[in-house]
Amino acid sequence: MAVSASHLTALADWIAQLDDEKQAALRDAPLADRQRRMSEFTATSPADVLKRMCELTKLPLVEQIKLIPNATKVIPMRLVHEYQCLPVEDDKLAPDEVALAAVWPPRTPLG
Repeated sequence: MAVSASHLTALADWIAQLDDEKQAALRDAPLADRQRRMSEFTATSPADVLKRMCELTKLPLVEQIKLIPNATKVIPMRLVHEYQCLPVEDDKLAPDEVALAAVWPPRTPLG
């Protein structure tokens, strides 16, 4: 499932409810730390933050993932690091599509 601009807007609107200092701290935090920081800022559990992000972005919350072996043969290591994501198996996709598990949704829709 792709992330749409409207879904990212919903996430941005949720973040905009934070005060300016917390928004800046969240924006400046590494992707791997954002869920934990949002949890602190909203006084909710990291699991609740994850559920809310999935609701807003319409991305599925997957409890069990199966990583694709040799991930860097599917996507370059640079993208793994930049987006903090890994390719995962998903038998519902076309052969030329890749499912990614990520720690935070992208800032813009990925084509």
